[in-house]
Amino acid sequence: MDRLHTAEATAAGARTGQVRTSDGRLDVHLSRPAETGGDGGPGYSGLGVDPTARLPALDAEEGRALVERTHTICPHSRATRGDVEVGLHVAGD
Repeated sequence: MDRLHTAEATAAGARTGQVRTSDGRLDVHLSRPAETGGDGGPGYSGLGVDPTARLPALDAEEGRALVERTHTICPHSRATRGDVEVGLHVAGD
């Protein structure tokens, strides 16, 4: 399988730090809400992924079934289940 994209990000400073990608396209300053002793920044966080599978050799129903089954047994999906919002899609749906 060919790698389509690789990303690298560095986080420093914990809840009042900064997250920056190696290419500089993402640069986020983190802060805490005033209620928790911070400078009044938003106090939420979340992570989600929204992958789209392209499976030209399969019909739409087979593709959806394969993607759902793969998500069920994938070690990364299992490790982050309940912590990362995941939307699964098959191209052509």
